[in-house]
Amino acid sequence: MGHTLVLNTDGLPIGVLPLSSLHWQDAVKAVYLGTVSVLHTYDNWKIHSPSCEFFVPSVVMAREYVKVRRFVGFSPEMVHLRDGYRCQYCGDRFHSSHLTMDHVMPKSMGGKLVFSNVVSSCSPCNSRRGNDVRIQPRNAPYRPAYGELMSKRRKYTVVIPHVSWVDYIGWPEELVRIEQPTDVPGYIPYGEEAANELAVLLQQAAG
Repeated sequence: MGHTLVLNTDGLPIGVLPLSSLHWQDAVKAVYLGTVSVLHTYDNWKIHSPSCEFFVPSVVMAREYVKVRRFVGFSPEMVHLRDGYRCQYCGDRFHSSHLTMDHVMPKSMGGKLVFSNVVSSCSPCNSRRGNDVRIQPRNAPYRPAYGELMSKRRKYTVVIPHVSWVDYIGWPEELVRIEQPTDVPGYIPYGEEAANELAVLLQQAAG
């Protein structure tokens, strides 16, 4: 995820899967070119050039409406999100990193790597099933709609770099975690006291 949230002219993120964001250098370039307007900045992150200095933007808005095609690209993460991070054979829930993708119709039998032929599987179930087509998943695979996955994604924790994102991303505050940027020039990390104040702000917003 980038350092700067990008909103469309309607005030909503251009994308949610994943959240539309820019690396700080790309965000600064977009501001310089005039393609975005700055809504919020990091108060502890300032960059310098020979002629000027300014705070890195944390949230920007496109100056012209960006027409977005709500299309779900195939990826392991989207398969696991569709399946609720559950193995479709044993039914247990796992972290995404502990799930694999299993071909319902095995590759050796012509099965394709597409939403309609792939389900989430834990490694033991995947190995146990092998190419045995008699073992079928609990739920038949299908191509998910963008809105369905967007709704499901908002039920899980999201990690963001700055508190200013909270008002725009539409996530339940209790599922928002802030992690400060690391290894970037000019950023002055919040001390423990300031970090605790940010946590309190999030709790108050959730209340």
